[in-house]
Amino acid sequence: MKQKVALKLNMLMIRGDFMKRTKMFGVILIITLLLISCAQKETDTMKDDKNKETTPTEAADPTPTPEPTPTPEPTPTEVPEIDYSDKKLVALTFDDGPNLDITPQILDILEEKEVVASFFLIGKYITEDTKPVMERQLELGCEIANHSWNHNSMNAYTAEENIDEITRTSELIEEMVGVTPKFFRPPFISTSPTMYESIDLPFINGINCEDWSATVTAEQRVERILTNVKDGDIVLLHDFNGNKNTVDALDEMIDGLIADGYALVTVSKLFELKGIDPNQENKLWTNPNW
Repeated sequence: MKQKVALKLNMLMIRGDFMKRTKMFGVILIITLLLISCAQKETDTMKDDKNKETTPTEAADPTPTPEPTPTPEPTPTEVPEIDYSDKKLVALTFDDGPNLDITPQILDILEEKEVVASFFLIGKYITEDTKPVMERQLELGCEIANHSWNHNSMNAYTAEENIDEITRTSELIEEMVGVTPKFFRPPFISTSPTMYESIDLPFINGINCEDWSATVTAEQRVERILTNVKDGDIVLLHDFNGNKNTVDALDEMIDGLIADGYALVTVSKLFELKGIDPNQENKLWTNPNW
């Protein structure tokens, strides 16, 4: 009996020990699998990191800082070649600008008619505000000339005062639009021996229609010019502020000149086509022919 009990107890102990070992083995197996899984994940992560490190990102080209664009000088409109051989010539000129009122209106008409003119500017009216007007004059193929700084009668000026009036104006014109005036029109067409001696530019006059007077109508201005103009004439007009009658006269005046066989040119072109050197002493030009 005692042997049976002992054998039974021994078998129970063996079973319990086996079950404990089985459970322990299961736990060890689970832990081992977890460790292997973690190790695999860590390896994959390291591979990903390595790939990230070894794959360089293409650097974007640096965007260059744009250089400032210089202000372009006005480009004259390309004037088509004209055969002047069978044409009479006339040069329209305008005094007392530039301004933002009358000068642009005159330029509008010149552009519409596809003709040019010469503008004699007063230095004290040349500003940053009127610079675009001057640029447009050149773009249309027109000419810019000198009409003194203050527009005072200069016949009593000293040589130094004369030089100052002309130099200040010419230098400012060159500074603003890059051209140097080739001609001078004396204010009020008032001259003196001292002026001729001290001013190194040809003096320009012109036939006129008294368009400085508000009492002369647009129709009278047209009639006076078309009646008196001759081949080679320089026509003296004004573009000062408020001179609306000249604006109103200009369209018909240009049409009448063209219908009468005239080609409208700048003062420079007029002397060139007539083959006359304007640089002559003590000469006040109204027409290169005489």
